[in-house]
Parts: sequence; C-alpha cells; structure tokens
Amino acid sequence: MRASRSGMSQVMVGRDDELRRLRRLVDGADPSIAMLGGEPGIGKSRMVQELIAGQPETVPVLDGQADPGTLSRPFEVLLDAIDSCHRSEGLDPEPLRVVTDASRSMIDRIQAGLEIVRQLTTPGPSIVIFEDLHWADSESVALFERIAELPGPRLLIGTYRPDEVTRRHPWPTC
Repeated sequence: MRASRSGMSQVMVGRDDELRRLRRLVDGADPSIAMLGGEPGIGKSRMVQELIAGQPETVPVLDGQADPGTLSRPFEVLLDAIDSCHRSEGLDPEPLRVVTDASRSMIDRIQAGLEIVRQLTTPGPSIVIFEDLHWADSESVALFERIAELPGPRLLIGTYRPDEVTRRHPWPTC
C-alpha cells in the first residue's frame, strides 16, 4: 500500500516518539538508516506511510516492497521503488537497462542501482524505503546495504519481520 502525501485520515496512537525520530532523520544533513522490525500487523508500514504523508512534495520518496515471490527476481524491490517515485519519468534509461540485464556482472548491476538512487534522490533530503526485507531477493538486500553508504541527506528505511529471517535467507545478519 502506497502512502499519499495528502495526509492520513486516522491518527497513529502510541507512536509519536518514533515518528518524530524518523522525521528528524529525514531533516538531517547526513545519511541515516532506520530499521523497523516486528510481527505482522504491528504498524511498520503504517509508520512509514505516516512519515511519507507528512513530507513536502519536494522530498523524493522511493518506496519499494518485497513480496514472497521476489526471491527469484533480482532487484525487484528497487524496480518497485522506481515505479513509486514521481521523478522517475526523467530517469536516464541506461542504468535501468544495466540493472535488468542478467548477463551483466552483479557489481555492474549494483553500481547501476546506486546510480538510479542517486538520480532520483539528489539533491536535498530524500527517503528510500525497502519494505519487507525478509522477502527481498539477495540482490536487493546487497543494494540496500550499499545505499546506506551513499553520501547526502537521505533516510534509508528497511522494514522486516524478525521471525521470517533465517540462515537460509539472503539477509541472515538482522
């Protein structure tokens, strides 16, 4: 479910402090990471929706979500995030071709993914969200880790269910 910036009709109860902390991270001058973990239905996605709804239109948001079938689809979370971004119309098509080209090396594809994130989130503060990382393909998880290293005022948010993360999953270090 994508959040609208027009505002939510209901108020979140009991999460004001967490939401304030996320808003401060968006306003920071440095890159930040927030990991939201918990059981299904605890409010991780709702918290992200509230954060997005409270942002001005000038703050770019890339919001990608994994689903149980994405483990076999490389960079699926990034591709979903690109679709969610209103700035994607002006995206240079070359990095997108590289990301989706299975014959290219993983390093080239991750570098192209980073270039896409740079193009869509620069300049100024931005938010990049990878929801349900416990279902994400290993390429998306590797990209998530590398996005955290990009300079600039960017908040990187990952949501996950701790019970879904196992040693056989591509993200076993939670």
